[in-house]
Amino acid sequence: MKFSFRTKIALYTMATTLFALVLAALCFMYLLGYTMREGVASELRNMAARLGDASIPAILFHDDITASELVDYKGLNNQILEAALFNAEGQIFAQYVRDGSTAQPFMRDYAPVAQFLDDKAYITQSIQSSGKVVGYLHIYRDLSSFQKRMNMVGWIIAGILIGVLLLTLLTSTWLNRLIRNPMRELAQAASKVGQSEDGFSIRVQKQGEDELGVLTDTFNNMMDRLQERESDLRQSHARLRQVINLVPHMIFAKDHKGHLILVNQAMADAVGSSAESMLGTLAAKWFPRELHEVMERSDQEVIETGRPHFSEESFVNHSGEVINLQTTKIPYVQSGSQKNAILRISIDVTRAKKAEQALLNSRDELDRRVQEKTSELAQARARMDRQEKLALIGRISGNIAHELRNPLSAVRQSVYLIQILMDEGQDDQASSQLIQKHLAMIASEIESSNLVISNLLGATRVEKQRKKEKVDLADVLKLSTSRVWVEEWGRLNFEFSSEATHVWGDYLQLRQVFVNLLDNAKAAVANVEDAAVWIRIAREGDFAKVQITDNGHGMNEEALSRLFEPLFTTNPNGSGLGLSICREIVEDRHGGTIEFESTEGAGTQVDVSLPLYCPKEKLNDEVPDVLSLVSQS
Repeated sequence: MKFSFRTKIALYTMATTLFALVLAALCFMYLLGYTMREGVASELRNMAARLGDASIPAILFHDDITASELVDYKGLNNQILEAALFNAEGQIFAQYVRDGSTAQPFMRDYAPVAQFLDDKAYITQSIQSSGKVVGYLHIYRDLSSFQKRMNMVGWIIAGILIGVLLLTLLTSTWLNRLIRNPMRELAQAASKVGQSEDGFSIRVQKQGEDELGVLTDTFNNMMDRLQERESDLRQSHARLRQVINLVPHMIFAKDHKGHLILVNQAMADAVGSSAESMLGTLAAKWFPRELHEVMERSDQEVIETGRPHFSEESFVNHSGEVINLQTTKIPYVQSGSQKNAILRISIDVTRAKKAEQALLNSRDELDRRVQEKTSELAQARARMDRQEKLALIGRISGNIAHELRNPLSAVRQSVYLIQILMDEGQDDQASSQLIQKHLAMIASEIESSNLVISNLLGATRVEKQRKKEKVDLADVLKLSTSRVWVEEWGRLNFEFSSEATHVWGDYLQLRQVFVNLLDNAKAAVANVEDAAVWIRIAREGDFAKVQITDNGHGMNEEALSRLFEPLFTTNPNGSGLGLSICREIVEDRHGGTIEFESTEGAGTQVDVSLPLYCPKEKLNDEVPDVLSLVSQS
């Protein structure tokens, strides 16, 4: 059942007031009844106490006359229905019954407090003498007067309730007039908002500064904001429509019945129509039957799953041109409808397809040309490899010539001196010793040359293991220096330890190492003002350490890290094989170490450590066969 606002206010007000009044009346009646009952109970207790005390002598002496006078005493309350004395055995001793009343039966149960039964109240009081129960007193009181007073109070309260309800009804009528009119105006204004095009322009006249006035102001402010947002929404919709029409892709939406609810200009141009004329028509009208059937199946899938659908399809436009489309379909919630619509966006990829095909053709052509160029590059690389090999052979040949130049020069000088001595025909002992010395030197240089040739032609592979002997590093360094260094290269400084620095090794291989190192030092100090090289020999534990330091140009970190790489060199005239051979001789053949330290622009220091000669080692004291060495060369 529907009630008006006026009726609701009256009903709510009366119901609230009635509930409050009834609750208050019930509380008052309960309190009044409780108070009156307590008064009756107190009256009965006092009466029973007085009458009991006065009846003790009569009960003890069996004076029924006195007892009857006591219970029939006119001083008792006229509301007493019955008063009776009983002895200790429960036999009645004296009794008073008001006219028209019926005597009540003896109640043996002791009830020291007042009890209420229907319209009566009673109390049972034991009578004691010297701590012994000698009898009982029963008193019954009539409560009819009490009930009459309660009924009168009830009628008074009922009258008050009726008066208050009438006053509440009048008050609700006044409140209704005070509140209903502004609320009715607000309700009418709210209903007009959705019924007219300019509903957001409706305003309500303010009628006061109370809460209803604040509500009216709130309503008017809300309508102001809604009007502004509605204007912004219209502008946004217009801009969105313009943007959609400017998009070059075909866009349209259709409802669950297949009617077009959104069409952009690109779609209209594709079918040779206008967007306005297409709106509201069936989508099947603008597509071939086969294509539309495929579209319907995918549309149903989008509606059922709620997920987008992607596909590629062909479409014949109004000009008869076949175009390729990439289509995306998504659910589209139509305003005011509970059923999903379909939004379709189709991108024309015809040019992209043609470009892709052209790209494939170009790729095939490019592959063919790449293969041709690869073949040409392979041929060019083969030619470059041959040229690099020839250049490497040239560098190695130069290194061989460089390594052999010094021993061959020594051999040539020795042969020249021997030839002079033999031409002079001197056969004295001094000449013989001198010839023998030069022959030994020739043999040594030939052996050294053989070693150099074996190392260089073996691409850093050192000659097979030779027999070792006790070698004086000082002699090796002096001989190596004499072969490499001349005064014109700069100062040469020697610092030899007084301790013996004999090592267990191959004399020729060690000489090759130090000749290489001194040759590198010579190259490092070239064109350096006040060039100098320091050679130090000292003992460090079980090792002899040779330190060669120069004040040359030095090396950077990259060159220092690649020193021992085969074919790497910083010397334009070097082969890049010398240091790799030196490391193999020192570390692999002699169990020593070779280390470089260099600072660009500040010089280089090389440390060679070799194990000291141990007497327990087997010595090779054999003298080399000079003639066999000569024949091997």
